[in-house]
Parts: sequence; C-alpha cells; structure tokens
Amino acid sequence: MVREQNEGKSFTEENVTLPSGAPGILFVFEQNEDVGSRCLLAEVNHTAILACGLAWKFQYFESIAFSLHPAQ
Repeated sequence: MVREQNEGKSFTEENVTLPSGAPGILFVFEQNEDVGSRCLLAEVNHTAILACGLAWKFQYFESIAFSLHPAQ
C-alpha cells in the first residue's frame, strides 16, 4: 500500500526490528524543500500500524514510532 501510494516518489525502505521484537519497515522519503517525511509500518496485536511523520529534523521520530508495542 505504501509503495503503491508513493509510486514515482523517491524513498528508501529498511527492514527494522522494534524494541518489542516486532518486525517493521521504515520508509524514508527524499527531503523536499527542507521538509522530509518518514513512515514506519509495523504489526502490533495482529493489526497493521502505519506511523508517519513530517518534519525538518527527525531526532524524535524513531524514538516515538519505535515505541509501538503490544497492549497488555
């Protein structure tokens, strides 16, 4: 879905593992006019979660997005 909706745009994707052990895919989009975007796609409690951020600097995106974990 992310790939289809962003066809023609320049981005990279990286397989990641969240601290909870859940696998995910981190999409990093090419910065445009000093603003960039990132999305993390992960499965939590058998539900696909897509967390996206738009910012000039991303020092907090990974720490927030990677904090996704199963509900107790």
